[in-house]
Amino acid sequence: MTSMLQTTHCTISSLTPIHIGCGEDYYPTNYVIKDGALHHFSAEGMIQALSLAERNALATKAMQKGADGLKALQAGIYANSDALIEQATHSVPVTEAMEHFYQSRVGKVAQHEKQGRKIQNILEIQRHAYNPYTQQPYIAGSGIKGAIRTALLDQLNDHKDHNFDENRSAPRHAGEQLQKKLIEYQNITDDPFRLLKISDAPYQHPDELNGLEIRFIVNRKKQQRKKMESQGIPLKMECLPANRSKSLSFDIRFLDSTEKSIPQMRDIQQLVNICNAYYLPQLENELRLLHDLNYVNPIWRQEIQNLLDGEIGRAIAKQQVFLLRLGMSTN
Repeated sequence: MTSMLQTTHCTISSLTPIHIGCGEDYYPTNYVIKDGALHHFSAEGMIQALSLAERNALATKAMQKGADGLKALQAGIYANSDALIEQATHSVPVTEAMEHFYQSRVGKVAQHEKQGRKIQNILEIQRHAYNPYTQQPYIAGSGIKGAIRTALLDQLNDHKDHNFDENRSAPRHAGEQLQKKLIEYQNITDDPFRLLKISDAPYQHPDELNGLEIRFIVNRKKQQRKKMESQGIPLKMECLPANRSKSLSFDIRFLDSTEKSIPQMRDIQQLVNICNAYYLPQLENELRLLHDLNYVNPIWRQEIQNLLDGEIGRAIAKQQVFLLRLGMSTN
């Protein structure tokens, strides 16, 4: 196209669960888990669901000292779960293991320190970015653009790894200065990436499948350990499910300009090639690592490998799809 605005419509299909945080959590005082789902309710919903006497009873429980107050409040909320579920703003599917974890700990103390001080269970759940009006998840265009920028910087830098984030001896703002050198700009106002416009990607599955699920966060080392890794209280996150085909959509727009354009990325085909050159080897390396360390379900790994060897591989060769790593990918 030779117009001033080149637009390509794209859809996202997830290979793994994806979590993109929004700075908010589900707290055990505004949700209950029952019948295979997390049911979230607002403060207004609680007022609608409970009588004045029931709300006063919860307030009395909350006024108890220390962890006892929170423990009693959680137990009181769960005791009123049927009424609260009727006022839920939305519900999110959970696994049987997640529901069992919640029911075994809500309103209870997880463990005791040697000194006898009680430690309250951590039942907070990190929320995925969502539309506050529809409660549906989305992926911000800025996140997609950031992943594309990472792939381009790697190519412009000849795939060299500087590890500025881990190297404490690196000069301050070294990463930012390297970006300016590679993309050839001085200030944010003349950054060529301003010519790349990417819209947010809302979730809208054609079969109306639920767009979210709750998973445990598992931290694993990238090398074999002789000793067992320490097992603390597991953390939890809300995420987009894996294997959802074309469940989010967004637009990529290249703006024509008489000024400097993005180096080596002037149209959608160059963008596709750059992203696949960076993210395909990453995915293949991670699949091998997960297999070698026995960290992943072998059935899932084989399914992904079959896609890379078949449908996705053929589409990549024809420049019909491109890979991205978005947010905190989970397995």
